Amino acid sequence: MDAEDPSTQTTVDLSKPSEAGERRQAVRHPCRPGLARCLLIQRPGDLWPAEVRDISANGLSLVVLRRFDPGVEVLVELGNKKQKFWRRLKVRIVHARLNQAGGWVLGGAFERELSDRELRPLI
Repeated sequence: MDAEDPSTQTTVDLSKPSEAGERRQAVRHPCRPGLARCLLIQRPGDLWPAEVRDISANGLSLVVLRRFDPGVEVLVELGNKKQKFWRRLKVRIVHARLNQAGGWVLGGAFERELSDRELRPLI
């Protein structure tokens, strides 16, 4: 087998779940409804309210009324008014699927890992 021959090389799409099971390296925490506020911003003036379903140090799952294609980068503004906590983070959309209750379920990866101090007010 020749290592330079492209027909013999295997590629793996890391944007899809593997058959071996979960690939996430950080624990996902469910968000209590209404606790974390979230807006998706694709470009200035293009704001989409979203509901955070769960969050980890590396990413989040949310429900929004508009589909965002995998690979798209958006800004996500997360906040907890009661604890006076707000963060605007760059997120790369990893997957999008139709939500049975309406809208789209999006999975996104943060550009940088959240600290425990940043994560705590959101769960």
